[in-house]
Amino acid sequence: MLGISKMISQSIRIGALGVSLIVSASIANAENWPNWRGQSFDGISKETKLPSTWSDKQNIAWKLPMPGMGSSTPVIWNDKMFLTSVDGEDQVLLCISTE
Repeated sequence: MLGISKMISQSIRIGALGVSLIVSASIANAENWPNWRGQSFDGISKETKLPSTWSDKQNIAWKLPMPGMGSSTPVIWNDKMFLTSVDGEDQVLLCISTE
């Protein structure tokens, strides 16, 4: 059972990282994204000109090595992005400046 849990957590981590990279690419003029699926919990952003496709090389503004797996939604607030991760038995909260 632990193997399945790790696979799911890793998939969520990869997805969260992808979303955070897309969202952070336009963060300078962006609205805050304080919770899962945005301000209204509906997954709708007022931002325009966002990429509709990406890969590990296309439409990626930057990448960040994580200390371990994570499964939370990235939170964007002003010029900060908050992510969670696990490092061994420790839970980690990362605050990344977009400036």
